[in-house]
Amino acid sequence: MKICLFGKNLTNLILSQVLIKKGISVHLYHQKKNKLAKINYNRTIGLSFENIKFLKKYDLDVEKIGQKISKIFLYKNDSKETFLKFDNKNSLFFIVKNHLLFDSVYKKLKKRKDFKENIIKKDSDYLKLLKKKDFQFFVNSDRKSTRLNSSHQIIS
Repeated sequence: MKICLFGKNLTNLILSQVLIKKGISVHLYHQKKNKLAKINYNRTIGLSFENIKFLKKYDLDVEKIGQKISKIFLYKNDSKETFLKFDNKNSLFFIVKNHLLFDSVYKKLKKRKDFKENIIKKDSDYLKLLKKKDFQFFVNSDRKSTRLNSSHQIIS
């Protein structure tokens, strides 16, 4: 089975890894990033330990690139008085920088024979792909491909 994903984003990269582990070939199509777009290296993602278990099941070990969070204290204005406290010896959740998770998953996928990445040059190329009978499913999570709609039988 072959699946076509539209959009080079964290959602599609993790989905690609899950599908490949289930024996499905993945073709990722995306437009090149705008050269002016800046990566926010401060953006983080909080993951529950259920999320960590799920990702490990698909060979994505994020514990190596993230950090456990076991304490959170919220203070009133400029005082040292705590008004909300979360404290758990084992951990509350796990935090990872968005770009590190993206890079980690992407590097793993690029080594796979059953993962193909292709650049879309113009919006009409998305529609051309839909007309071909090469793929069993299309998944659209690309903000740039807004011209695609439900009549094209895409999972969005």
